Amino acid sequence: AASDVYKRQDGYHIFEDSVLAEIIELDSKNYFVGTNLDNYAMPFIRYNTRDICESWPAQERGCSCGMQTRKLKRIIGRDNDFITLPTGGFIAPIDLIFFMRSWYPFITKFRFAQDCDTRLRLEIIATHNTDEGLFNDIIHKFRLITQDIKLEVVKVDDILPDSSGKMRIIRSELCATGRQVKLRQEQQQC
Repeated sequence: AASDVYKRQDGYHIFEDSVLAEIIELDSKNYFVGTNLDNYAMPFIRYNTRDICESWPAQERGCSCGMQTRKLKRIIGRDNDFITLPTGGFIAPIDLIFFMRSWYPFITKFRFAQDCDTRLRLEIIATHNTDEGLFNDIIHKFRLITQDIKLEVVKVDDILPDSSGKMRIIRSELCATGRQVKLRQEQQQC
């Protein structure tokens, strides 16, 4: 379904002649679910991409580019690419990238690991000396946006990509096994 979405300056057009796109709300998040209308050999029917997105309100007229299809305002990320807060809220990966690059540009690589909603581990690779003062500064600033999550900061020699080859900045064990079951149940009811 990703090839059926076209990036424009102000959002993403959905090619509705080749995909049936649905936005399904679950746990206060909008999931992109697609059915590919052109793939006869291996059809994807109501395939949950696990991409969380923000859609534009219904448009009365076409886009400024001339296309008349529906649009996504932005694709926020995969559901397992988020930090889950104890309140049930979440922090998107793009917010963490801005946070780390704004405050700590000398940290060249980082990855957050979450195995419960009250604890995080931040692995960092930095270009200059890291000490307890830096770790405490990161913990203090991070607590301002994460509320009661305990953060452990660790300097590491390397951060390897996942087995898929992707370099994820969040590795969450909270991804969505329960949410996936709920989503499948909702899809069956439609």
